[in-house]
Amino acid sequence: MRGFTRVIIIDALKSPAETGREPGEIVRYEAEDFKGGHRYGSAHSIGLDTALELGHRLGYDMPEEVIVFAIEAADVETFGEELSPPVAATAEQVLDLVRREVGA
Repeated sequence: MRGFTRVIIIDALKSPAETGREPGEIVRYEAEDFKGGHRYGSAHSIGLDTALELGHRLGYDMPEEVIVFAIEAADVETFGEELSPPVAATAEQVLDLVRREVGA
C-alpha cells in the first residue's frame, strides 16, 4: 500500500450471528473501524489499522484513505475456486461501489 493515497480492499467476512447479517450483504469499513485493544501473538496477527500506523511510524508514505468493502459469507473456512452463490450475486454491486468511490 506504500505510495498510494487511497486504497480499496475487497474481502469476505463472517460476522457473529447476533449482527443478523445475511450472506451476500455488503459492509463498508474505513481503516479507523479496525482500531482495537488486541494482544498479538505474532506480527502475522496485526490488524489493518496497526499495520498502517506502523508504516507511518517507520516513515513510509502510507495511504491517507483505506476503504474496505466486506461481503458477508456463509463460510470463510472452506476455500475453493468459485464464489458462493450469495457472494457471486453481490460481486457486481461491490464493483459498482468501488467505481463510485474512485469516481469512475
